[in-house]
Amino acid sequence: MSTPAPPTSSNVYEFLIYNKTGACLFHLDFTGTINFDKDSDKNSDVRQRQKLVYGLVCGIKSFSQMLSSKPLPCFRNYATAKYKFHIYELPTGLKLVLMTSPLKSDQFETLQKVFQTLYVPLISRNIFCTPNQKIQCKLFREKVGEFLIANV
Repeated sequence: MSTPAPPTSSNVYEFLIYNKTGACLFHLDFTGTINFDKDSDKNSDVRQRQKLVYGLVCGIKSFSQMLSSKPLPCFRNYATAKYKFHIYELPTGLKLVLMTSPLKSDQFETLQKVFQTLYVPLISRNIFCTPNQKIQCKLFREKVGEFLIANV
């Protein structure tokens, strides 16, 4: 059974959540081009994509700190001609990653709000959600999709 697709958006491409070890806990595609079907042969392509995105997060963060003359408190975003990559990292190692249109402004505050108003009440405080495990909460998936489309 495939996961229902969130509403599409021309500004929001993908949203991912990683734990401190780099495991992808949540992945939401707004383009409709990624097949998350568990029985699909392309499922390994999805996992590979998630690993590449996490590697990019770590690599860009490391690279920017290496080039900076002062210690950076956090790496927030970077842009290419095709997309803009936004990162919100918590002290626990949890990382919220958002890919948008390159024309969008910094989404740090939007990602903070996703964490505070959706992740904490629907996942952290949910006795049915196991910490550091794949997020299966349908309400969370629905609310994140709605929130990002309305606020990005």
